[in-house]
Amino acid sequence: MWIKDGAAISEQGFFFAYNWVTWMTVCMQAFGGLLVAVVVKYADNILKGFATSFSIILSCIASVYLFSFHVTMQFAFGAALVIFSIYLYGRPARPSGTSQDGQKGLPTKISDAGPSKTKKGE
Repeated sequence: MWIKDGAAISEQGFFFAYNWVTWMTVCMQAFGGLLVAVVVKYADNILKGFATSFSIILSCIASVYLFSFHVTMQFAFGAALVIFSIYLYGRPARPSGTSQDGQKGLPTKISDAGPSKTKKGE
């Protein structure tokens, strides 16, 4: 940028050709970065990935109505996988050691196997 437009930047300043669209883009990108920081601070990185995937799906759905975007089978399959993964992530976890029918299963941790803390010689 400095090599190609260095003289114009020196004469008119760095922000000379910025209009309201450019400033809106800069502000939206800055707000998006702050929003990502808040999500990662109060949620976790996996949730951020789900939110990003879900926003891609929403923007593609909006593109169908606004820009006549044609949804392909691959996009529909990918969107279904994202929605299903969000559902699985938000589902409450089962207690450890129980199966789907509620029966007690194999121990999931070594400490669940029972008492084995006997000292030698007792």
